[in-house]
Amino acid sequence: MFSDIEIVIKIVILSIEQQARNFYKPLYRTDSLLLPRGRKGLTMENERTDRKERKVTAQMIGAGIRRLRMEHRETQEQLGDFLGYGATTIANYESGYRLPDLETFFEIVIHYKAELEDFWTS
Repeated sequence: MFSDIEIVIKIVILSIEQQARNFYKPLYRTDSLLLPRGRKGLTMENERTDRKERKVTAQMIGAGIRRLRMEHRETQEQLGDFLGYGATTIANYESGYRLPDLETFFEIVIHYKAELEDFWTS
């Protein structure tokens, strides 16, 4: 049987997990289901706009990761060790070059006891 504290913790974790899924869903959306194979029908302008939006989003998330890491006085190497990645991967996240996958993002949120809005403000 679970204690009251364990139940509350599970509810909080499920809530954060759902928020993370809702947050990440539009970032990985694809219109390929609506288009013929090979993404035909997409104009170059639409594709460029989509890439720019994703890049801006990745940069905002990266800035949030960096800000939280610095507030907690951790190095990229320390955060990388916690997540099981190298410092280079963390640097790529922070620069916006790469976007962490949902699981990694969820681990970062839990690690810093952050809210998803913390990643939108820099």
